[in-house]
Amino acid sequence: MGYWLCMLVIVLIIPVLLIFFGQHFYKDGAPKKINTVFGYRTQRSIKTWDSWAYAHNQLGKIWRLTGLILIPVSAGIFALAFNKNVDEISIFTILVQALQIVAIIITILVVEGRLKKNFDDRGARTEESIAAENEAIEKKEKKKAEKAEKKSK
Repeated sequence: MGYWLCMLVIVLIIPVLLIFFGQHFYKDGAPKKINTVFGYRTQRSIKTWDSWAYAHNQLGKIWRLTGLILIPVSAGIFALAFNKNVDEISIFTILVQALQIVAIIITILVVEGRLKKNFDDRGARTEESIAAENEAIEKKEKKKAEKAEKKSK
């Protein structure tokens, strides 16, 4: 039981870190400087400040959600190892952590896809990205105006 509980804690470290860093990147934004030490550093994300900030915003949203999904999934799968021997618990630990690593790789592929869609090879926003952003801003302003109008009535 003690070994199983210890391994459960270890299995939950990755999802908790995803939530923590996801929240940090989404709420606090990207590190203030494009650097080689901390942050989401890929060829696409480090081209410009705009791509750097965008990548961290997207990664933050995705990692937070992924971590929230992985906690119950990981714990649920790992619960199958309850009352098993040390070798079987170890195998479950490796399998669950492999699943978590695959999930992280998928999040990176998603962020890279979004960067490719929204930024050109030099790191400048694409026309489609600018149009979509302007449309989103207009929708937000329209909702604000509707809310203000309802309040005034």
